[in-house]
Amino acid sequence: MRRGLYSATEFTDVVAFIQRQRQSNSAQKDVNEEIKMLHSVDPELMNTQTESRELDRYLDVLKEGVTG
Repeated sequence: MRRGLYSATEFTDVVAFIQRQRQSNSAQKDVNEEIKMLHSVDPELMNTQTESRELDRYLDVLKEGVTG
């Protein structure tokens, strides 16, 4: 009653929810395995750097769209 639960169905739903939360939390603590890739990948591809640009180019395009 203090928590606003007025029926047995709501109470059992809350209990089941708490049990699932506890199970998922304990399962997450137990998982410390190394993640393995499904497909082999060239290690050099994993170290690829992406091209980056200054934001000014994008801001200029946006400004032109507003004033144009």
